[in-house]
Amino acid sequence: MGRLIPAGLMLLIGGSIYLLMRSPILVLHEWVRRVGLGTTMDTSRHLVEHIHLPAWVVYCLPGALWAAAYILLIDLILAQSHAARRFLVAAFIPLLGISSEAMQYAGLLPGTFDALDLTAYALPLLAYALWTIYFPIPQPINT
Repeated sequence: MGRLIPAGLMLLIGGSIYLLMRSPILVLHEWVRRVGLGTTMDTSRHLVEHIHLPAWVVYCLPGALWAAAYILLIDLILAQSHAARRFLVAAFIPLLGISSEAMQYAGLLPGTFDALDLTAYALPLLAYALWTIYFPIPQPINT
């Protein structure tokens, strides 16, 4: 539970920022409409339209929160696995985001490179790496 609640909050906050503050033509908005929550989303967007958040909060923070939530959930799911395996699986999504930004920078992937996006994916991974180094989970004893 110590990882599940923070991960759920990160997903909720990141998703809320994305749905309420980003362009309504993005894919997640279409999914919300398909499950019948389009009117609720439109009303919520109207209620917060006067709120102006910094660009990094609107465009970078959701990715950082989603990457951190993924790391926490994978760490929880694989808690009994070897530390190296846990780290490799937990690093997958953040590394995918980092790779995406690197390929945009190199012109190998369409899109616009953003150093803040790169940082948003790297920071949760760095925090997890430091956490696993300084607070390792004891490994199960194989008999």
